Amino acid sequence: MATDFVYLDNNATTPLAPEVCHAINAACVSAFANPSSSSILGKAAKRLIIQSRAEIAQMINADAFDIVFTSGGTEANNWVVYAAVRYYYSKFPEADGLKIPLPHIVTSVVEHDAMIEPINKLVEEGKVKASFVPIDPISNSIAVESVLNVLRKETVLVSIMLSNNETGTIFPVAQIMNAVKSNLKEHGIVLCHTDAAQSIGKMKVDVRELNVDYLTVVGHKFYGPRIGALYVNKPGEKTPLPPLFFGGNQERGFRSGTENTPMIVGLGAAARLVNENLTQYVSHMYHMKSLLINKLKEVFGSEKSSCLHFNNPNVADRNQCLINTVNVSFYDPEWNDFTASAILNNMTKLIASAGAACHSQLDSFSVTKPSRVLIDSGVPEHLALRSIRLSVGRQTTAEDIEEAAMQLYTAVCAAAHTKI
Repeated sequence: MATDFVYLDNNATTPLAPEVCHAINAACVSAFANPSSSSILGKAAKRLIIQSRAEIAQMINADAFDIVFTSGGTEANNWVVYAAVRYYYSKFPEADGLKIPLPHIVTSVVEHDAMIEPINKLVEEGKVKASFVPIDPISNSIAVESVLNVLRKETVLVSIMLSNNETGTIFPVAQIMNAVKSNLKEHGIVLCHTDAAQSIGKMKVDVRELNVDYLTVVGHKFYGPRIGALYVNKPGEKTPLPPLFFGGNQERGFRSGTENTPMIVGLGAAARLVNENLTQYVSHMYHMKSLLINKLKEVFGSEKSSCLHFNNPNVADRNQCLINTVNVSFYDPEWNDFTASAILNNMTKLIASAGAACHSQLDSFSVTKPSRVLIDSGVPEHLALRSIRLSVGRQTTAEDIEEAAMQLYTAVCAAAHTKI
């Protein structure tokens, strides 16, 4: 890392990998032509898009035909909700003035806003009903039974994220989707989706093992550009995918608009790095995370560990928590009252966050209320208000960990108006 800062906010966004930068720059020069053009240059651009689609498909064990490019994760998640609702109404049209029951969507209380908000909007408009499955207090995860218990005959979509962006919790998506699909005869139409934004590049992601119909891919979470892709199991044939945009036949008619060739090439390059180096990446990040956990305990002192609170009880378990994520709170009832804002404002080199960047309540590092994800994950409010998310990356070094721990120690002491 650069010596002027320590970047531990990789769950918000990752820096572009050098190989990705090179691929994008080269495509800007050599693949500037319209991929829909029949010219030699247009066909060359189209070949690069096809190659990138294949790399992304390989990364998640999918067929290349099942990959559709998007502007990012927000579009992909919204598209899934839209597709499911449209499909439901196409299968059950109103007849003789009799209204059909509203379609029903199942998701979790800790999903990203890009999933929660479009569902809530449709609920407010009276177009769908929704069930938000809670976090199980015993397992600190999502219980399969909790999902099955809310299924209805009108359920059209079950969407459970593969891992959480704030706590790092890995959810049992394969078990959930397998159980859901075994109930299809009783419950009719059920489409299954997982948002894998935080998981790709940090763990094995296999659409066949997960048994999903849709999966969201977000480039800037695994050292790629700020575009994304949506996996759809045989789009338009087995799995519905009504177009969101009209005006061209790009992406086989699913998404009109001239393709952003350089960014697609960059996304393919990022996927290729994952395909070639995932084991190495996982090993390095887990090692850095372990160093971070141990260094925090050391710096804040074992005899005073009551001020150091890890907000995921399974933080050290690589099977239950992402190998790069540590969500931690600093609190002692005898300290001066403060929130995460004071900690962030007192850090001069460490780049971290107090929650998800996409729905951050930060304005110049001003935290006014706790993260809903932490509260819904069972974290007490007084800890959630003082939480810092630290997410290591491929580029993180042992020296970065040392510096980060000392930065946090200095910042917390300043915020608490005491020496720990």
